[in-house]
Amino acid sequence: MPLVFRAGHVIAWLMLSAFCWLCFAGCQTTMESLLPFGDSQASFEVAEQHRQRFQETRHPDEIRWLLRNHVHNGMSRAEVDGVLGEDGNREFNDTKFLDEGGLYRSDDIAYRWGPDRDGNVYILVFRDDHLINFDNFSEQWNETISTLESR
Repeated sequence: MPLVFRAGHVIAWLMLSAFCWLCFAGCQTTMESLLPFGDSQASFEVAEQHRQRFQETRHPDEIRWLLRNHVHNGMSRAEVDGVLGEDGNREFNDTKFLDEGGLYRSDDIAYRWGPDRDGNVYILVFRDDHLINFDNFSEQWNETISTLESR
């Protein structure tokens, strides 16, 4: 018996396949949310361990690991709060940071996290609630990060 394709069925299949392709082609975050295992889950668990250890010990290596590996330009303050596990506090005395180097505008806002157990405070600057001018932390921290990852 010959296979008969009807125009309506062919169009429906083409539309369905185009929809699936548009939804999933090149969209890594969609696949990660649909498949709750693999690298993204492992990365989340590792970040959660560092976040908990920072909350418990306030060790500077833990917050630095989180900043280096999970904080990026363009993140909202709420996203940074979530990564670090605590809310940042508005730094009202921010003119000393914002006046340096010409990278900032007068309407930029600085927030601080910490202190860690060594007394370090981590200040990040936001413009329109998005992190700006954040370069991954200094290469001198690479040795510290390597020792943390080997735990």
